[in-house]
Amino acid sequence: MSTNAMIGMKIPDGSVHATYLHNDGYVLHAGYTLATFYATAEKVRALLSLGDLSAIAERLAPAPNEPHTFAAPAPNVTVTYHRDRGEALRPTKRYTSPEAYLAQAMRDTTASFLYLFDDGRWLYASQATAEFIEVQFTTGE
Repeated sequence: MSTNAMIGMKIPDGSVHATYLHNDGYVLHAGYTLATFYATAEKVRALLSLGDLSAIAERLAPAPNEPHTFAAPAPNVTVTYHRDRGEALRPTKRYTSPEAYLAQAMRDTTASFLYLFDDGRWLYASQATAEFIEVQFTTGE
């Protein structure tokens, strides 16, 4: 069983562009990966440009000549349906605002979690929260 999620980014006009994540969408994996490895608008745009994702990891793509397929991904490399499985690119979905994203995305998809990159920080929502909460991790020090 997979934990689906949507990963979105608020853009300057106030709308949200979001893509689907099929596996490990829970906060301790997807939330941690996003907050740790996709903490800039550039990196988030690059992630979203990949279209729908099977799995998210710290790297967007394999190194040149590094073996990587949908069935046998390279270590720590994001897996996509378009690039790695040869499916048609599914571009991001557009929501008119963060509020519309929150209201519609879980209802219209199988997502258990929604992530939103807004003003340099990652937020998440789930059916249990019904609002966006900042993704935060402590180092335990």
